[in-house]
Amino acid sequence: QGYPGRHYCPRMATMNKPCYAAIKDLSPNKPSMIFVASRRQTRLTAMDLISHSATEEDTKAFLNCDSDEYIEAIASTLNDEALKHTITFGIGLHHAGLTSKDRETVEKLYLEGTIQVLIATATLAWGVNLPA
Repeated sequence: QGYPGRHYCPRMATMNKPCYAAIKDLSPNKPSMIFVASRRQTRLTAMDLISHSATEEDTKAFLNCDSDEYIEAIASTLNDEALKHTITFGIGLHHAGLTSKDRETVEKLYLEGTIQVLIATATLAWGVNLPA
């Protein structure tokens, strides 16, 4: 069936809602990875997932930590502004544009289960071994 649309960004946007629904249905309490083609698309996909969770009034659905202070403290150490925002909702970004410290922090949070969703470019597949 595929996704209609001639242009890349609108076509990717139409895939975000089914992707959100698949995570909620098939992996509600387990880690999930979403691979996208660009750094920009990691940010756009994360923002869409946050938006979809907000419509269900469950914005912290992908965050598994006891206190907001913990994740806020970690977010304050990050350099990437988009990552600072998305990490507080339990969604990590992983791409070559992040500093190595930001990437290591996201990897650690994903591995320990604090964040449930990781949106990444192919750089993750090339150099990091994380369970999906």
